[in-house]
Amino acid sequence: VVAYINCYTRGMNLTTDDHNADIVIEQITSKIKNLVYGGKRWLWEKTIGIAKANNLDLVITNSPITKNNYGQYGFKTDTWMVLPLELKKVDKSFIEKLPFSKQNNELHLLYVGRLIYDKGVDLVIKALCSKALDDVRFHIVGDGPQKKTLQNLVARFGLKKKVFFYPWIEAKHLAAFYATTDVFVHPCRLPEPFGRTIVEALSFGKPVITSARSGSAWVAGEAGVTFAPGSISELRQAILHFINKDNLSVYAKIARARALEFDFDLIAPKFETALLELAEKNHSNG
Repeated sequence: VVAYINCYTRGMNLTTDDHNADIVIEQITSKIKNLVYGGKRWLWEKTIGIAKANNLDLVITNSPITKNNYGQYGFKTDTWMVLPLELKKVDKSFIEKLPFSKQNNELHLLYVGRLIYDKGVDLVIKALCSKALDDVRFHIVGDGPQKKTLQNLVARFGLKKKVFFYPWIEAKHLAAFYATTDVFVHPCRLPEPFGRTIVEALSFGKPVITSARSGSAWVAGEAGVTFAPGSISELRQAILHFINKDNLSVYAKIARARALEFDFDLIAPKFETALLELAEKNHSNG
């Protein structure tokens, strides 16, 4: 039996490191749900789940961060394999028109994903409340329960000319956003298991700003600049790093090289080899 793990379980009860957020209701609601549902999942996982998982023939995870968190939770991960399998290529040839205009002095940030508290999009909005970042523009592509909260935050801070919202966009149309932006941001509060959109951004030669100790930081590698989860001041410093446009060209080459490491044509043979070796092992054991 082979299992592929690309997310965490509720029983792990992973919580945010952020103590500065003022979205109190969302924090409380999230914590209550995690405690109630997480408690039930913890009981099942600790008594039955781990025992069953430890008897699997092969377990594959999408990042060492995912593997490490399962190990800390009690799973035997010594033989687990790290191999991200959920990747899809973005069609770079499909760029009908640029989604937004750019001035030479502007730095454009892009986020693509769900708009929920754990993703930390509000941290970027708060970080932009600085005179030093007057020339920064933030483009948010996606939807979710926090969208209205984020829009209210933008209005409250007077950032309507700096922060722009877009609905969910068909995958083929995302190429134009990746191509036009300067830096991709993935400010997750929790230790994101992987980060498919980060690979997509890297393939366009875009550097990444993301939270430390996360799968997204591992994906970005040397093409990423990290900040402590939930730290608005460190996030602001990470953005300031790219105000110097010379840094963009330096990171572009590194980003494209890192993206190649996640190319499906490179990963697929490794997956095939793992399955063949497992089949041969089981056949030998009769």
